[in-house]
Amino acid sequence: MQRVLLFLVSFQMVAWVATGQTITGLVVDEQGDGVPGSTVLMVGTNNGAVTDVDGRFILKELKPGTYQLQISSLGNVEQIKQVEVAAGKTTDVSVIMEPDATSLQEVTIYGKSEATVVREQAYAVAVVEAKEFKNVSTDVNQILNRVSGINIRQSGGMGSNFNLSLNGLSGNRVRTFINGIPMDYFGSSLSLNNFPANLISTIEIYKGAVPIHLSSDALGGSINIITDTRPISYLDASYSFGSFNTHTAALNGQWHHANTGLTLRVKSFYNHSDNDYPIDINLLDIESGKLDEETTEIKRFHDAYTSKMAWIEAGVMNKPYADELMIGTVVSDNYKELQQNPYATGVSSFPVGEAFSASIINIYNLSYRKKNLFIQNLNVRGYGVYLKASEEYRDVSPHRYDWFGNYEPDVHPTTGELGRKTHFYLDRENYLANLNAEYQLAPA
Repeated sequence: MQRVLLFLVSFQMVAWVATGQTITGLVVDEQGDGVPGSTVLMVGTNNGAVTDVDGRFILKELKPGTYQLQISSLGNVEQIKQVEVAAGKTTDVSVIMEPDATSLQEVTIYGKSEATVVREQAYAVAVVEAKEFKNVSTDVNQILNRVSGINIRQSGGMGSNFNLSLNGLSGNRVRTFINGIPMDYFGSSLSLNNFPANLISTIEIYKGAVPIHLSSDALGGSINIITDTRPISYLDASYSFGSFNTHTAALNGQWHHANTGLTLRVKSFYNHSDNDYPIDINLLDIESGKLDEETTEIKRFHDAYTSKMAWIEAGVMNKPYADELMIGTVVSDNYKELQQNPYATGVSSFPVGEAFSASIINIYNLSYRKKNLFIQNLNVRGYGVYLKASEEYRDVSPHRYDWFGNYEPDVHPTTGELGRKTHFYLDRENYLANLNAEYQLAPA
């Protein structure tokens, strides 16, 4: 076996010498260290090589003669090396690379992010960048609850009523916006406790005076949610599942053609929860009319919540006449089962088993913004909104439910579970338009 192996090796060496010559080389820097990844090309041929981690290379199958080697590497001056290749010999080459001073100069670019520009305005404003929340299943309320000066109290699970206070002021004194459009026009299906974080770029929180483009009667401040409007193509999707059959999903994407500026944008989300979490209740004794002294743990059984939204926009971006000009439509709906009176301050003796509220909203929007329109420092922005909404509230059941989901039929035939029998429909239409121009007299 050993004789056969020696014979094969000897045969390969003879064949190699007979078919061509070889150039071996080493590419080093001025300190004598090998330069990996350097490109070595034989001028006028298709033959070449790349240096290994030690800066070495090899060129095979060469005929005797004179060759020019072109050696290049990132950050170094290109070298031309002339090499003589003799018949039957291996030629060794050593190349020392010189640093390219022009490529090593430091380039510093100074600029401010959009969030920094907003913070430096002449307002008491805080800016929350939502980048760190993109991969977290959370909503705007949960983000805002971390901001100093904001306090949010929510009465239950997903979709329940909440109260937001900003520096001690709440209710109509604090207004909320989406891209400068009042959220009041979007209805209950688009609120702070169901708008997902991965649809958001930043949140502007104005404490006190607000900018003129947020046309509102807010006395205590305002919150403006800015969605992602970067002129790039992207796709973002998320889904999470949690306790009490809770599902949250969002799909956010944009296609942008850099040459023409054409842009197609989609934002959507889906939220659902059964909200059948356990609570402690002092059960009512129907015969005596008294509440038990000891509490009993039960599960809420009629408190499910579902909200959905799809927002599609098309238009152009980064054009001489518009930074953004988009037209779009929003379709959203909201369904909420009522377990208790939403205005009750304590625990109801009789839970609600059938009453609910629902809404379907269609919105058509046009938005425009342009910095330095016609002249430097003249910024223009505006929007137009048409809304058509259908809302329903139903409370007609005559049955009386207990906390275990059982009911006695026709106990109160003339009233509903929460008050007078009510089956309420409301159809409404709203038009809203805003155009704002700002001119900066002197650089900030």
